[in-house]
Amino acid sequence: KFFHYLYNRDAKKTVRQVIRSFEPDIIHVCTVTKLSPAGVREMRNTPTVIDLRDYGLLFPNLHKILPKEELCGFSDDACCRRHAGFLRYYFELLRVNLHSRNFSNLSAFIVNSKYLKEIAQRMGIEPAVVLNPPITVADSQPESNNRLRDSVLYSGRLEAEKGIFELLESFQTVLAKIPQAKLYLAGEGSIKGGITAYINEQRLTESVNILGLLSRDEM
Repeated sequence: KFFHYLYNRDAKKTVRQVIRSFEPDIIHVCTVTKLSPAGVREMRNTPTVIDLRDYGLLFPNLHKILPKEELCGFSDDACCRRHAGFLRYYFELLRVNLHSRNFSNLSAFIVNSKYLKEIAQRMGIEPAVVLNPPITVADSQPESNNRLRDSVLYSGRLEAEKGIFELLESFQTVLAKIPQAKLYLAGEGSIKGGITAYINEQRLTESVNILGLLSRDEM
């Protein structure tokens, strides 16, 4: 399994068979992190676009996604030799290098913001096309008496690459103008303890609430 991330003969064979039988006009890949570079290479003769929603394609340069660029996570998010370990670091470096060799065969990469487009281009991933997700809003919605005003809700994993600390830092700018504002964090993750410590250090306990993992109905 370890080496299948670098070369998976079965994945290569399966992708080739699917393309031959289905004969697609275009291939849209949501993520290639778990797919062997050999499987991606089999798509080279068919127009292929990849969503850059999974930063694993850029691993071990995950820290470059965030504005300060100095972040190195721990465990699965580690991007340096000191935290990831010699073997893991160079394994990921090799995996990303093998994936990058397929980039010239791909038609385009889909990104969800101009900021991520700049990041992609800086790392040689192009053409990167900004495709904002469609948002459907009803023409008229009744005003709810239970609506929480001056409130921000974050829902997602509590992980460094999600930009949680950047969110907390930005929210302090909001508080300077709107002291009654509230920030709610819904989710679980490996940096929950670090987030709690930051909230305490910055004296944000009255303004920031960690809700934990919520069900769909609770959300």
